[in-house]
Amino acid sequence: MKKIVVSMPVFNESQIIESVILDYLNIEGKFELLIVAVDDNSTDSTYQILNTLREKYPNRLFLNQNVSNLGHGPTFCNALALALKHEPTFVVSCDGDGPISREDLKILLELEEKCDVLEVIRTERAEPFFRKLTSFTTRLLVFTKCGTIPLDANTPIRMFNPETLESLLPQIRDSRVPNLLISIIIRQKGLSLSFFRISVLERKLHQQGTMWGQSLLPRSFPSSRFLKFSFASLLEILRFKVK
Repeated sequence: MKKIVVSMPVFNESQIIESVILDYLNIEGKFELLIVAVDDNSTDSTYQILNTLREKYPNRLFLNQNVSNLGHGPTFCNALALALKHEPTFVVSCDGDGPISREDLKILLELEEKCDVLEVIRTERAEPFFRKLTSFTTRLLVFTKCGTIPLDANTPIRMFNPETLESLLPQIRDSRVPNLLISIIIRQKGLSLSFFRISVLERKLHQQGTMWGQSLLPRSFPSSRFLKFSFASLLEILRFKVK
């Protein structure tokens, strides 16, 4: 039986994290499903909710917490590294806001793919204009690095062959934007790649996202933190070299 580990970075998702975890743990199929969640030192009750769920599902939900807030990128990488310790058949990365539905995740887990990486292409996303512009820009940035325009350069949902993931981690571990670097690396190195399309499950339609510091800010306006992050990320990508 396949062992599939879902790696999940989480920060201030107290409103939805329980439903996300239960959605995924209740998937049934011809595989063993585990979740590794890493809390980025949340300031709300996210970690307490996860800890209660861990006590209820001690053999299926594994939890860690950063000593300080590291940001989404390093937390994402920490979750991937911890997922590898469970000797999985595959590792699936997924953000803590649960952007893939239980039904689509089940289909993904039942695929018999033999590629290095499977990328989930997000469609029908309810994004404000500035986020659409950012997504387009990231696609162009990846193109400048590898000569290929990805359909979803910054997708947080991928299924990895463990050996491939182990080789990727040293190159992305300290990155602000590991998903973009993964897009660049797998295309520059010519790794085998498959795709799976989903309609994004928007669990927080009217919020910008907790990682940007102002979760109640209308989604149509970028926060100052988002703008600073975007500029720093641009410099990082331009300087990045695949090893």
